[in-house]
Amino acid sequence: MKNVIAFSGGIQSSYMTLMLVKELPKSSIILLFHDTKTEPSDNYRFRREISEYIGIPITEFSDGRDIWQVFDDENFLGNNRIPICSMKLKVIPAQKFYKKINDDFVVYIGYNMYEHRRAQKICARYPKIKYKFPLLERKISMCEIISGIKSTGITLPKMYKHFKHANCVPCARMGKSDWRKVKKFYPDRFKKALEYEKKFGHSFMKNTYLKDLDSM
Repeated sequence: MKNVIAFSGGIQSSYMTLMLVKELPKSSIILLFHDTKTEPSDNYRFRREISEYIGIPITEFSDGRDIWQVFDDENFLGNNRIPICSMKLKVIPAQKFYKKINDDFVVYIGYNMYEHRRAQKICARYPKIKYKFPLLERKISMCEIISGIKSTGITLPKMYKHFKHANCVPCARMGKSDWRKVKKFYPDRFKKALEYEKKFGHSFMKNTYLKDLDSM
């Protein structure tokens, strides 16, 4: 039996990993990571330190593109309603990886105690795969998650100083407030996003263009 941990490297998947290594045989655990090549460098530092702390290497299985290459190749600008970048760079690689496992396996996902709908959705979409959601099932609070990470002595990703997540910058799922933070703290990436909105003639957000955020 293999235990595949969806290891995004955010605090939720990382705390879930810290829990599971105490409960499962280390030899059975796979820390599965899909690189979108669009994350800040400190996210990689955090993932590496968690991996070293628990003594299990990261297994990377990636598409190889970043979000901008996906938008170009698909001739489509991802957005919160249709996050094509997430599908191409995370979901599809994950499904391909599962097919390579020559054993029974369980996939653990770090959805929190309020993400029931996300859990239901992925189970309905892929009924042949056995998913478990330890944080959700055990109703673990965000305070407990943050405290648990800090107890290791590992510094949280710098993204958490400004965002509630540690994903891509930018992320097609972002709302207006997060896009304003991208403009302030990651101006080069905001500029590139502006260029892509102009290139495709569409916005990342419903009824709002990035160039208009300052006036709102």
